[in-house]
Order: sequence, then structure tokens, then C-alpha cells
Amino acid sequence: MEELMRQLEEVVYTPGVSGREKPIAALLAKKYAPYCDEIIYDNLGSIYAVIRSERPAAPKVLVSAHMDEAGFFVKKIEANGLIRGLIMGKIEVNSLLGQEVRLITRSGEKYFGVVLGIDKDNHGKSQKDEVLLDFGFSTKEVVLAEEITLGDMVTFAPKMKETSNGQAWIASNWNGRINVSQTIDLVKAMAAASVKLPYDLMIGCTVQEQVGTRGAQTAANVTVPDFTIVLDTAQAMDYQHEQEDQQGFWVKAFC
Repeated sequence: MEELMRQLEEVVYTPGVSGREKPIAALLAKKYAPYCDEIIYDNLGSIYAVIRSERPAAPKVLVSAHMDEAGFFVKKIEANGLIRGLIMGKIEVNSLLGQEVRLITRSGEKYFGVVLGIDKDNHGKSQKDEVLLDFGFSTKEVVLAEEITLGDMVTFAPKMKETSNGQAWIASNWNGRINVSQTIDLVKAMAAASVKLPYDLMIGCTVQEQVGTRGAQTAANVTVPDFTIVLDTAQAMDYQHEQEDQQGFWVKAFC
């Protein structure tokens, strides 16, 4: 369990907003490599560990999650030092105000800030899907001096905590991270089992799911599977009394 928790923390704390997945892809390549025959990529950056069958012309089975998380890109730097971020992915507007965020520059420098109300009514986002971010800078010149540029990645500040009763773990980005960890577990488990598969098994993650499942399209062209299992995470609805027909947390599988 301790090893699993360390792995989950490592995945949770590794950034990868849609279109900027290289850090999490690099972590996956390191985790997959000792346990598979080959690692393959598509042209967008989706990554898969391949465990080959000894059978010639074996069918292909694909197990796929997505490794991009919801977040923002720096869209504009205001004269007063605030930053406008463009939302990438589906983010519930009710959850935005006051959220802690992390900006990562091209050189890897990290800055922590918060989401502000974007107008006098304290809306969390504008009609253009923008948010207003405060990293403590006083002017635009100060921001530019820190080598922050348009297009830099902003994630929700990574957090992973155990509840006081020890019954649950809470993280800021389970969607786009817990299934990523599961792909690592599966690659390790297949290597430990030392079974001879009647099919080529490909296990990994796509990019850019949050912005229209773009990676799924390019990954399918590279892997060309005969059968696919897709791992994903959604909201648990069991705490909402008015939605009694939507119980618990679910995993979708598409074939």
C-alpha cells in the first residue's frame, strides 16, 4: 500500500494540461520501460507500453486511459500583474473561486497563486472561458522579468491527502491521474505474471482528452486494436440526494 501511495503521489504531482503532457508522458515512459517489450507513441504524444505475444499476426488488445488534466494556459498578462488564463477542459465554474493554482514556465520554474473573481459579480470565468489568476505580481513588467510567457501551463495546485478517518484519499486531479496510475499497475502486473498472451497487449494513455478526445483518434491510428478497454473517471453522484439514479463513481468501457 505504501508503494502504491508513493506512486499515486508522484503521478498526481506531475503536471500535464491538455497540449502540455510531456512531463507526465516522460514519467510514464520511465515507469513502463522495465516491464514491456517496446514503448510506442503517436504523433500527438500518446504513449503505450507493448507486451508482445509469441503468436505470429496476433490480434491486438488496447487498454487506454488519458493523461491530460484540466487546467489553463496563460492567455494575457494584465498591466497590474494579474494573469488571464484560458480554460482547457471541463471545469465546474462553482469550484473555481479561491482555488490554488500552479504556473509552470518553459524553464520549469513554478509559481503558486489563486483564482479571483473575474468581474464585479465574482463570476469564476468569463464568457470567453477565461479566468483571472493572481500570483502576487504587482505589474506586467515584474511578470515578464520572471520569464512567464503566453502559453505557459497553469494547473490546479497538486494536492493529495488522506481523510482523518483513513477511509478515503482526496486529490485535486483524480480525473486524468488515478487511471494513469492504474496503467502502471497493469503493466507491472503483466510482467510479474509471466503469462504467454494470445494477443499483443498495449497499455497506456492518450493526450488531449479534455479538449475533444483528440489523442484517442491519433492513438487508434497507431495501435489499430481489435479490442479496446478505456479507463476514465467521473464524478460520484451518491452524495447528491436529488440525483438518486446516479450512484457512486463509475468507469466507462468501450469496445
